[in-house]
Amino acid sequence: MPLSSKHPRYAEAQPDWTIVRDTHAGERWVKEQGTTYLPATSGMIAAGMGGMPGAALVGRKREDGQVEAVVSHDPRNAGQAQYDAYVTRAVFHELVQASAEALIGIMHRKPPTITLPAKLEPLRTDATQDREDLPTLLRRINEEQLLTGRLGLLLDVRGELGPGALPYLSTYAAESILNWGVDRKDSPGRLLFAVLNESSQALQDDLSYADATRYLVLGEASASVVQKLADDTASLPATGYVAAAALEDLSGGLTFAVPQIAGQVLSEIPFVTIGAKDLQWDPDKPPLLRVANMALAIYRGEADYRHSLFMQAQQTLVTIGLPAPSGYAQPGEAVKGEPLLMGAGGRIDLPLTGDAKFIGPSADGFDAMRKAIEDDKRAAAEMGAQIIGDRTGGAESGDALEIRVAARTASLTSVAQAGAQGLERILKLAAQWVGADPDEVKVTPNLDFAGAALTGSDILQITQAKAMGFPLSWDSLHEFARRKDFTTRTYEEERDAIEGEGPALGSAA
Repeated sequence: MPLSSKHPRYAEAQPDWTIVRDTHAGERWVKEQGTTYLPATSGMIAAGMGGMPGAALVGRKREDGQVEAVVSHDPRNAGQAQYDAYVTRAVFHELVQASAEALIGIMHRKPPTITLPAKLEPLRTDATQDREDLPTLLRRINEEQLLTGRLGLLLDVRGELGPGALPYLSTYAAESILNWGVDRKDSPGRLLFAVLNESSQALQDDLSYADATRYLVLGEASASVVQKLADDTASLPATGYVAAAALEDLSGGLTFAVPQIAGQVLSEIPFVTIGAKDLQWDPDKPPLLRVANMALAIYRGEADYRHSLFMQAQQTLVTIGLPAPSGYAQPGEAVKGEPLLMGAGGRIDLPLTGDAKFIGPSADGFDAMRKAIEDDKRAAAEMGAQIIGDRTGGAESGDALEIRVAARTASLTSVAQAGAQGLERILKLAAQWVGADPDEVKVTPNLDFAGAALTGSDILQITQAKAMGFPLSWDSLHEFARRKDFTTRTYEEERDAIEGEGPALGSAA
C-alpha cells in the first residue's frame, strides 16, 4: 500500500471538493479552468477549437518582400480565439465566496464560550503553529465545514518538551486526509491509522520554490497497518499512539516515534475529523455544493447570453448575384485587392444590378435566457448568502423571524455544533496529555443566528409569567437577557450592582 493511496470515500468525495474549492477561489480561477466548467460551442469546435481544422487570415511574405494575406488552416487560431473571447465576455458570479462569508458572519456574530483548565489557558490565545487564538481557529473550522464538509485537527508538539510544555493544534484540509482505518465498535469510531499529505512548496537556496513531498502516518502501535509499515516492529510499544514522517511515497520501512510531553504518552491517536454535521469519518456532502453548482450553471448561462448579445450586434454582410467582393479569399488563396472595410468609413462599390445586405441572428429567446439567469440567481441566494436578508417586504415580528431562520438554518446549526464538538474533543485530549482535567473543557458555539432584540414588552410578559407561577429562575431569565445582548454582566455581577444602588427613583427616602 503506497502512502499516496486514497480511501474509497475520499475518491467519491474529491470531485465535489474540487467544484466548491474552484468556485470559492473566484472568477479568474474558474475561467483558467477553461472547458472544464465552460464547454466550447459546436461552432468553435468546427472552427478549430480542440484540434479540429480551422481557418484564419494570416500574413505571408512573398519573394519580392511584400506581405500578402492568405487563409491558413491553423488548428488553433480561429476556434481558440472565439473561445477566448467567449470566456472573456462571460460573467462568473462569486456566490460561493459571498455565501461562505455571510454564513460565517452569522455564526460568529457573537463569540463562542470556551472554558479551559488552568494548565491549557495559554492555548486560548496561542493554539496553532501560526499563533491563532481559539475563536479564530473555530471560525476557520466552520469555514472548512461549509466548503468541503470536512476538516482534520491534530495535536502536535513543539520542540520544548519540558514539564510546562503544551501541544498545539494543526489543521488538515479534506484533501490532505488521504487514508484512514476505523474500528467501528466505538462511536464515532476509534481511529486505527491515518495517512496525511503534508506536501507543500519548499523554499530553495536560490529563493525559488519547488514541490516538496511529505506524508505523515498516524497509528496505534498494535494496528496491523502500522506493523506492516514499520521498519522495526520490535521498537514499537505494545499499545499507544505512534507517528512517522516520510519524504517519499513508500509502502514500508517507516521509522515510528512515540510523541510525548514531559514523559506522558497518549493511548489514542489525537486526531479528530469534523464533518458538516458530526464527527464521523465518512465525508459529508459540502453544505455549499448546491450553491457552487448553481454558480456554474449561471456562469454557463451568462456566457451563452452575452455571446448571443455579441453575435446580435455583429451582423454579416451578404452580396447577392455578384463576384466575391474585394478583400475576400477562398481557403489557400491570396487576398486580392484592398481589404473590405465596414462602418461609417467604409465603402462598397456595386453595379446597378447588385444587392448587399446584413444578416444576423434573431433576438428571439433573449428574454427567456435573461429570466432563466435571474431565476437561478434567486435560487442561489435562497441556498446561501441571503439566508436571513431575503425578506419579501414589510415588517416582521421577532417570532416570525426566528421561526423562519430556524427552518432555514438547521444545517447551519449542525455545522456550528459539530465544529464546537470537534474542537472540544481535541482540547479534552490535550488536557489529558498534559495531566489536566478533561471535564473542565467546554466549547459552546453561538447559535443565536437571528439576533432578534429583546424588547421591553418581552421583559414585561416574561416577568408576569414568572409572577403567575411559571417555573423559571431569575438566573435563567438573566441568562436569556444576556444572550439577547440586554446586559453583559453575569447574574452575580448584576445582583451585586443592584445591592450597591441607592433608592429607586420615585421611592420614599
